[in-house]
Amino acid sequence: MEADKINVKTFCIAVAAVVLVEACARAASIMAAVHPLTATGVARCIEIGLLAAIVTQFGNGMSSIGLGRREIIPGITKGFVWSFGFGLVVIVLGLILAGFGSDPLRLIATRLPGARETRIAFVLVGALVAPVAEEMFFRGILYGFFRRWGAAAAITLSTLLFTLAHPPGAGIPFTQMTGGILFAAAYEAEGKLMAPIILHVLGNAAIFAVSMMVSGLPS
Repeated sequence: MEADKINVKTFCIAVAAVVLVEACARAASIMAAVHPLTATGVARCIEIGLLAAIVTQFGNGMSSIGLGRREIIPGITKGFVWSFGFGLVVIVLGLILAGFGSDPLRLIATRLPGARETRIAFVLVGALVAPVAEEMFFRGILYGFFRRWGAAAAITLSTLLFTLAHPPGAGIPFTQMTGGILFAAAYEAEGKLMAPIILHVLGNAAIFAVSMMVSGLPS
């Protein structure tokens, strides 16, 4: 993809906007007793609108983040191709791990809410709204800005920030690191943001599906 697609002004305004929205969402969940899931979902929707407005008003339009009208359909197609290829890799690695006595399903599973309604909302936010907002910011804005220093720097920095932005868990966050590298690689190769968006959406949906399967298995 082309380097230097996101200028300094667009980068600074976008970062400030996302930080402000995230701070307000956290304050609302703590001080106003808003459910964290609701706060997160609303925050991500606001971020999608704000980022689109920022790149349109202060940048070079939606095409500068690979979301121009002519890039939508080809990006979706490429996203499914990347998802299919990565899915095959994951299946092969899972079979190899299972052959060595590991449980690959439990390695990628995440904890889901207990209540049915909350679980549905969690999946909708985590597998649809959040991936769109995160790809617009981490790949569209951050990667697009860091790309002026080369693809390696952009992949490293955007993946590092993407990983740090997610709640820490026990051990090394392999899922976030792998996802960050994969999404950035797809964006670099295709130059269309819908490619990593589809990857992210399908990847999260697969993780949630596996998590539901694992929650029904004996530990």
